Amino acid sequence: MLCGLAMGLSSYGAPLYRVEHRIAHAAEELNIPISLFCLPTTLMVAIGDGSARHPCRVQYLSYCYAVHIGKLHDVDQLARRASKLGVFNKGGSSNSRRMSSASEKGKVSVSSMTIQHSNRVADAVELGRAPVSDRPDRPSTPEKPSDVDMDCCLAELETIMTSPGDYHRFLRIMAGAMQSGVIVVLLFKGSWADGLAALFLGAFTSFCLYLSDLFGLEGAVELLAAMAVAAIARFIEPFGFWSAISGTGKGLCHEVVSLGGVCQLLPGTAITLGMLEVGSSNPVAGSVRMFQAFIRALKLGYGLSTGSRIAVHLFELFDAWEDSGIDACPVPGRTAIDFWRLPLWIPMNISIMINLRAYPWQWPHMSLASLLGYCVSLLASQWFNSDITAGMAAFSIAMAANLYARRKNEIAVGATLAGIIWLVPGGIGVRGVMAALAKDATSSGTAFGIDMMTRAMSIAVGLYMANVVAFPIITDRTARDALRDTMMTV
Repeated sequence: MLCGLAMGLSSYGAPLYRVEHRIAHAAEELNIPISLFCLPTTLMVAIGDGSARHPCRVQYLSYCYAVHIGKLHDVDQLARRASKLGVFNKGGSSNSRRMSSASEKGKVSVSSMTIQHSNRVADAVELGRAPVSDRPDRPSTPEKPSDVDMDCCLAELETIMTSPGDYHRFLRIMAGAMQSGVIVVLLFKGSWADGLAALFLGAFTSFCLYLSDLFGLEGAVELLAAMAVAAIARFIEPFGFWSAISGTGKGLCHEVVSLGGVCQLLPGTAITLGMLEVGSSNPVAGSVRMFQAFIRALKLGYGLSTGSRIAVHLFELFDAWEDSGIDACPVPGRTAIDFWRLPLWIPMNISIMINLRAYPWQWPHMSLASLLGYCVSLLASQWFNSDITAGMAAFSIAMAANLYARRKNEIAVGATLAGIIWLVPGGIGVRGVMAALAKDATSSGTAFGIDMMTRAMSIAVGLYMANVVAFPIITDRTARDALRDTMMTV
């Protein structure tokens, strides 16, 4: 059960230091000696203390990382309930359990219970429906409350991890398309033509992600999809009807459309979780995740530049190349607030909630944190540059998420990710992408990745400062640890 809880928390988007803390706390309450070391895609679990009663064994568990805020909440709540099973197993207060755990004999060890014990999981439902004396193939004496509760927890964990618990694939593709189209108009100041083109390219990117999950192409989808999106954007740029629907009469901006089409591939979640882990007690996992985000950024930059240059080269072969989209691109720099764009935040937020796979009842507080960050970003951009603006927006998002988590004893990472998802592409800006696509493929890919990581450092400062402010200095170490235990983004 502990291994299953660790895999569930890691797979659904929890910071890895939080996984270690949650599982270690549950193991301590259950009197199971266990050590856990987490890395992205790999868990190393050492069970036992080397004694005759608890012989030591090590398990290496591989998992696939995909954010699922709804299931993350369910697994986190189950892990909290699992840590309370020791009350029934040991009896008495938590302090007396810890002091007498080493001398207790004859207790049933739950360290051998795993998710693979399907026969016990299947019997868990019957344990709550009929009295023990009426069950066949069971002793007439009732089982201990801990055994019954453990089987129920195993059954619930199996249900969470095997249930779909997700939005329909078609709805997620449409949400990805809406996210790309709205981000272009709302954050990049593009025209209606740019938003419409990015909407179709965003649907194409969502479909590529679906094929990647289906055929296991996680390592190549960033490069291939970015190349395809940039090439398609170049091919459709000369069409004359873009000028008619743009609202400005200047046609299509290739750079804005290309970046908007691949915004779902930007490593916003990896940057957020990596920065949280670097600033916590698990810097190794955070460094690995940040390096993975940097490599993904390099792939995207290289793919966008390569796809664009391939399309331009094909145009030049037929003497049909004309760079007509320069005037259609928004001018970098501070601009006045366009109030007619502000309502577009609503469809952008809805699409982000669907892509994060949050339950509908989680939408209000996640949306509130995201809206607060957007308002701060919008106002701060009138006086500060993009780096300071991104840091201030990240601070406000993390503060709102932490305060909600403290008040409701819920996870805060969902609300944090809801704001960072749009903050990462919004912090990059169009100027870096335009400069990247104007140079050769190799240098532009590197420049794009470095520019993205520079913005990530600004976001990291905001997240770190929010965590510092959310947890004021408390002289009592026990009280401070108890307070931090209620939060996800410590």
